[in-house]
Amino acid sequence: MRRFALALAFCGALVPVSAEALSCAPWSPAQAFERADASARKYSVVVGSFDFDASALPGGASPARRTVVPAGLTGRALSRTGFSAPYSEKLRLEVGCALSWCGGVIPGEPYLVFVEQTGSGPVVELGPCATVVFPNPTPAVERDITRCLTTERCGAN
Repeated sequence: MRRFALALAFCGALVPVSAEALSCAPWSPAQAFERADASARKYSVVVGSFDFDASALPGGASPARRTVVPAGLTGRALSRTGFSAPYSEKLRLEVGCALSWCGGVIPGEPYLVFVEQTGSGPVVELGPCATVVFPNPTPAVERDITRCLTTERCGAN
């Protein structure tokens, strides 16, 4: 009986950690735009797809805290006329993990991406909670983000 109580207490102690690790409040693309726009950092906003070796992404029971993966991003960058500027850059995916939950993207799939422009080149931060990468952007999302840039007003997307 004592062993059962100890095991139950141990399992109960793990539940809040796991639940907390999974509690990512999703951002909308408009929220990401507003945060990027308010930041002292510089960002490019791109609709495109990544090219990289997916086996380089962290995973498994004990992933690294931060993994850097070289990648390419090809697509269209945001300009005052919409996502009309050709974009093709080499960049770094900086993948972070919390416990066994890691950020990630799928090569070849379409994303709306906020690319940080740093002194050492373009970077996309991929944490366990998505904040700068949004899969399968629709034409409506592209229009909303263009409106964020051109009117300086973002609605809830």
